[in-house]
Amino acid sequence: MDYKSDISCDYANSISPRYSKNQVFLLTLMLLFLSIGSQFNLQIGLALKPYMLLFLGLMLYYSPQMTISKLLFFEMAFISFYVYYDLRGVITAYPAAALRAIGATFILLIFYFFLSVLVRSD
Repeated sequence: MDYKSDISCDYANSISPRYSKNQVFLLTLMLLFLSIGSQFNLQIGLALKPYMLLFLGLMLYYSPQMTISKLLFFEMAFISFYVYYDLRGVITAYPAAALRAIGATFILLIFYFFLSVLVRSD
């Protein structure tokens, strides 16, 4: 049996790993902060949690690699739906809640593009 063709072996082979050890460690750390650290927060108008700080640090670390290429159709539909949703919220009777929704949408879009860059970087 040829053990060199096995992906899980320690021998050098022609198959490159899908994710680096650094990325797996950061994902594990983020999941740990998400599960255990979510009960700890700092109230600053919103609940600032440890995984949010980790996400900010990861964004700053990977920001030089972030490039947004030409968007696909479903990405354009995704963005246009949220822009329409936010514009409908501007003319509501509760402007403070609408501004929070716009901020959450902005964070969601940043998170989407950040994860698309993180998954593509091998």
